[in-house]
Amino acid sequence: MRTYRNLHEDDDQDFYLLQDRDLIVTIKKPHTAEEASEALSKKDNYGRYTSTMRNSKVSDKDVDDYFGPRSPNVKNVRLRARFEKFKEANPESTMEYGEWLTKGPVGTDMGPYPIRTKDNYDAFVNKFITKPNLLNWTVKGDTLVFSKDGNPGRNEIKSIVTTVLQNAGFGEKSFTFKTDVSESKLKAFLKEEILKVYKK
Repeated sequence: MRTYRNLHEDDDQDFYLLQDRDLIVTIKKPHTAEEASEALSKKDNYGRYTSTMRNSKVSDKDVDDYFGPRSPNVKNVRLRARFEKFKEANPESTMEYGEWLTKGPVGTDMGPYPIRTKDNYDAFVNKFITKPNLLNWTVKGDTLVFSKDGNPGRNEIKSIVTTVLQNAGFGEKSFTFKTDVSESKLKAFLKEEILKVYKK
């Protein structure tokens, strides 16, 4: 009986990794897998994925203290308190409340809260992140191996890796993804082999 391995004799030693549903990224020259690994270790390369790196040191309270409470009423009360603190510390200032809301020292305890935009949120969270924690990988020759354990789904891995490497200056043809055979094809093959056994 032919084995599944027999059908893929031209595959390299990564075949068994693929069987375990690992995702393998091959890095092409002039870049190296070590350079790609270094790029994945720098948080500045993660772009839009930075906001998903919620560090355990960043609590919801930290976020609310910086951007203000989500409740409009509570936020307004605290803004008024900040404005009064600003006036006490700056008695020479002629700014009224409305002007202070747009020109006050944003990001301080005497100024208005920063606006909750994605860019502002990313910048805030980024200060607490020392090392990216979205992916786990190992370097193997000219490849990076992303195990099925300890990582998100393969499509998300592809998206994150593509974003990081392109932000690090890797061209879109500088790396390729290799995945295992689809489950549907594997099931169809196994069904065919089982039928052959019964026919014998």
